[in-house]
Amino acid sequence: MPASLTLNTATGLISGTPSSVGTSNFTAQVTDSLSASDTQALSITITDVPQKLIGTDDADNAAGGAGANFFQLNRFSASATGNITEFRIKSKTNANVKVAIYADSGGQPDALLNAVNTSTPITSGWNPISFPTTPVISGTNYWLAFITDTNDSITNQSATSGTFAYMPVTYSTFTFPNPAGTGFGSAVVTRFMAGYGTTTPTLPPDVPTPISPGTAITFKWSASTGATKYWLQVNTSAEFTGANMFNAEVGNVTSQEVTGLSLGTSYYWRVKAGNNTGWSNWSTVRSVLVNTVP
Repeated sequence: MPASLTLNTATGLISGTPSSVGTSNFTAQVTDSLSASDTQALSITITDVPQKLIGTDDADNAAGGAGANFFQLNRFSASATGNITEFRIKSKTNANVKVAIYADSGGQPDALLNAVNTSTPITSGWNPISFPTTPVISGTNYWLAFITDTNDSITNQSATSGTFAYMPVTYSTFTFPNPAGTGFGSAVVTRFMAGYGTTTPTLPPDVPTPISPGTAITFKWSASTGATKYWLQVNTSAEFTGANMFNAEVGNVTSQEVTGLSLGTSYYWRVKAGNNTGWSNWSTVRSVLVNTVP
């Protein structure tokens, strides 16, 4: 079965939250009351799973805890482009939290992007919190923020990496503000927080527009002694009484491309040579059938 999915052998129910993409192949077997049985090869394909787009590593090498009634932010760079739909926070004990995501401006917290302003209970370990869909861009910096009502609930990951800002507030009445220009303290530390969601898939290329072959033809002729110009005529009739597809002087050249022709149609063409004394007679008439390329 796919990782993190399980089969209930009594009911046949497959359940769970997949943890990785991919296809898993398995064989199902049924047996009736007469002991007759049959098998069927089956597969389950997981095309997308929530993954961490931004935030701390999952390893628990905590070096301390956060204080209650402090609004605290940590700066991270998004590892992938996508939409955050879940905020995860790691606690050392039971507590209540509020969480948010901010933009970054020159290394400082800037505009509030989204928040869960309602008090959310958490327990020891990782806690998933449903979060309003928030797009992030790979390589762009953001600030993950929280406030808790319990001392030492949210643990530090490291005392020597990351960027941390804080400000004392009252948890019970706190609503996430725009922190730009407010009086934050700062330190070098990283809390156990992460934003999870789905990455933005790479779009396939645009659908190409078919171009019919054979709808443009280059007509060619031999050079005539004394000629300084040529005239090409292409017509739908052998008597040149039909529609002219081309009928003009083309200059001192021995070829001319004509476009806008239709597949499956025969065209008739002729050419004459000229100079400052006049024009020659028309050449012999030739025909061409505009058809598809083999």
